[in-house]
Amino acid sequence: YRFRVKQVWQYLDRLLLFGGEIQGNSLISLVNPSSTAAAEANAPTWTKWQGYTGNASTQYIDTNFNPSTQGVKFVSGDCSFFSYVRTNVINEGSADFGLEANTIFPSDAGVADGYIQTTVLSATGTSLNTLGLFAMKRDGNDITLYKNGSSLGSNTEAPLAFTNVTAYVLGINVFGAGLIVPCSRQVSVCGMGGKAINQSDLYNII
Repeated sequence: YRFRVKQVWQYLDRLLLFGGEIQGNSLISLVNPSSTAAAEANAPTWTKWQGYTGNASTQYIDTNFNPSTQGVKFVSGDCSFFSYVRTNVINEGSADFGLEANTIFPSDAGVADGYIQTTVLSATGTSLNTLGLFAMKRDGNDITLYKNGSSLGSNTEAPLAFTNVTAYVLGINVFGAGLIVPCSRQVSVCGMGGKAINQSDLYNII
């Protein structure tokens, strides 16, 4: 087990465990904890041992992580990101985590859609609920969407450059527009790192 944790940990730039015991500590990344802490915007609901819940309108978490300037493991053509969702809210047309051209829509009409370094639909797969760990991975031009450690779908698309914005939780951050497609789900974990993260190990650890 400790080996699996080490294998995942070494490929991460940020790991936020929102479902902790102390609210303030939930905003400090477990990986690179001296980095700027995440920040609440418009008071999303925090629940001990569970995480943050949005209102599908104005509430979100700014991770204060900007891949275009701060990415070490999360870099162009070699990146992955993930979030763990605890509530089932389907057909909302919303996202739980991401930034421009990098996000996942976990379940609309029974389908999950994922984007990573592209504004073109990257990968799709069957997802009848929004519960669990959703992740996107890019390896060069190859893109894969995961749920609970297993592939839902894949595609091939050349990578776009990262936009100069920070990643949001409970919605996504788009340059010039700020928060879009905010959600009302509860998110307990999120992170960003390299393509080498073993998705099955990540899911089992979380």
